[in-house]
Amino acid sequence: MIADPAAKNDFYRRAANNFANSAIIRRYTATVHVEGESDISFWGQILHRFYPSGKFHFIYYSKSLSGNEASGSTHCMNYLPYLSKHFFICIDSDNRYLKHTDNLTINDFVFQTYAYSIENHYCYAPHLSYICKIMTGAQNPVFNFELFLKDYSNIVYPLFIWHQYFLRIGSEELDVIPFNNLITFKGRISEWQLIDNGKFILDKIQQRVTSRLNNIKHDYPDINIEEEEKLCKDLGVTPDTVYLFVRGHHLADFISKVGQICTDKMLREQSESKSSKRKKSNTQIKTNKTFKQLMTGRVWIAKYFCMNMIKQDIKSFFYTKKK
Repeated sequence: MIADPAAKNDFYRRAANNFANSAIIRRYTATVHVEGESDISFWGQILHRFYPSGKFHFIYYSKSLSGNEASGSTHCMNYLPYLSKHFFICIDSDNRYLKHTDNLTINDFVFQTYAYSIENHYCYAPHLSYICKIMTGAQNPVFNFELFLKDYSNIVYPLFIWHQYFLRIGSEELDVIPFNNLITFKGRISEWQLIDNGKFILDKIQQRVTSRLNNIKHDYPDINIEEEEKLCKDLGVTPDTVYLFVRGHHLADFISKVGQICTDKMLREQSESKSSKRKKSNTQIKTNKTFKQLMTGRVWIAKYFCMNMIKQDIKSFFYTKKK
């Protein structure tokens, strides 16, 4: 049964007003609706860092018109016409930012990741290197995440531009699922596959990408893909940073496997070496957490494009936005 539009609008307007009023009564800066429970940690850290005087009440689900509890970006967007300074939403950009879908800005009371998702931020290369160091105490980890993700991004970049082109014109030629299947290394990862900084994995992805690129160029010889490349560049996409704009959920699963293997290898080698025991670094932490748990538990707040955009939104919203 299709919901009556007027009833739907009235339902979400009333709910939004209740959330805003609740924030005022409870002396919160705002009630913040996020997509899921894990998003609270990310947005909580970000808002605290860039607006430390704020006090926020986070919710990750709310009632839908049907009366069921609902979450996710689609549900959050139901509140879009009724958001305010006391009730706003924080969502993953997914492909909205690059496609200009909905043309969402901070003026709509919407905070977004600009990267595909929060998982892409967790995969920020210097963040991964830091986790590896603190888990093992090693100053020179056996795996260079920054070089690997730079190489990975440069391999994926040409196909990514075509992917964005097809999405923009509404073609299913290189849709989200087939694109992600081409650029993701799935399944079990073995230690030997990470030799030479993951060359085996990168070569496998390069082979798939090159094959698909050749087919596309053959089938679409008249397309000026440089125009799409310029559009992406203007939005902050570079050959070195494409990994911030691909589907983050898949990337995080893949990268966390690599990180776990690397840290396990270094810790094993340390335990087998008497000299390393004597020279054990004071920077090593004692933890039972996995690489992925540490990776997704702390936000690396540094000066890179997507994080700078979030910071700019927060500064604009809380410090310069007219109340």
